Amino acid sequence: MTTFTWLSLVLTSQSMAHTTAQDAIKSQQGCFEVTFQYEEVRAHQEDYQLASPKETSVVEWVNVEYEDDERIVLQHILVTPPMIKHWRQIWVYQGTSFDVYSGFNQWIKKELDADEVVGQWVQEVDGVADNPRYGCSAMWQLGQEAQWSCRTWAPKPRRDKDRDDYTVLDRINTHRIVADGWVHEQRNTKLLVTDESVTPVVTEVGLNTYRRIDESECFDATEWWAKRQLGWHEVQRAWDEITADYQRYELTPKRGVFPLWVRLFWIARRPMASRGLNRIYRRSTRVISRHIEPVHVVPDDL
Repeated sequence: MTTFTWLSLVLTSQSMAHTTAQDAIKSQQGCFEVTFQYEEVRAHQEDYQLASPKETSVVEWVNVEYEDDERIVLQHILVTPPMIKHWRQIWVYQGTSFDVYSGFNQWIKKELDADEVVGQWVQEVDGVADNPRYGCSAMWQLGQEAQWSCRTWAPKPRRDKDRDDYTVLDRINTHRIVADGWVHEQRNTKLLVTDESVTPVVTEVGLNTYRRIDESECFDATEWWAKRQLGWHEVQRAWDEITADYQRYELTPKRGVFPLWVRLFWIARRPMASRGLNRIYRRSTRVISRHIEPVHVVPDDL
């Protein structure tokens, strides 16, 4: 048993009862000391050498941006300098359509029948610039050990951005609510995906612990985000409207000198009065449109 698994079991034993999925999801909000831990545990190629474990710690604030009975949006803000907008969780009750990662820099719209998703919650995760990351649908298991677990493909993370031996994560995500916060567990098999084959390279385990700390530690972040929130909502609107037009699409992360996420951060970098919000939307739409294109699939019988 790895250190990560042992710690997870200890934290689970301290978990609190939750009677609704909405309560479990919203219990992820607050001010947290976050420890990110990743360790490769099993090589799938004979000559592969396991990478050294990675561990970092930060302070992060998680805010409920929107909520109703069927949709909850959680925005993460990285408090540890440099303060930036971090990832975003979108939870949708009994969602039947969402984008999933389907290959290197490609996404496809997944359609489910209503009877397939009864009682389930879709989690869609967006990146730091509201770019799509991954999505999955599963039930929340409630009671003394509230948790949600789902398997899906995900893009290569920033910690491995310089690696070229794999292109996709086959990921099992588990969100587990514990007494002093929550835990994001991962089991990631790193895959080299080409048009001809899918080759497993190595499997890693991840344990990201969110330990609740005093809200005063995140006060600066709440003020910082309040001044930028509406501007980023316009970036989100641009993403939503553009990707809705495609059944399958591909993103080019970088065209020219700056990558897409930097260009969008530049657009939304300053607090913006309401009269300037439409300008952020128009600029974001132009930039994203230059980095996205449909993927056309040739039928097998042609």
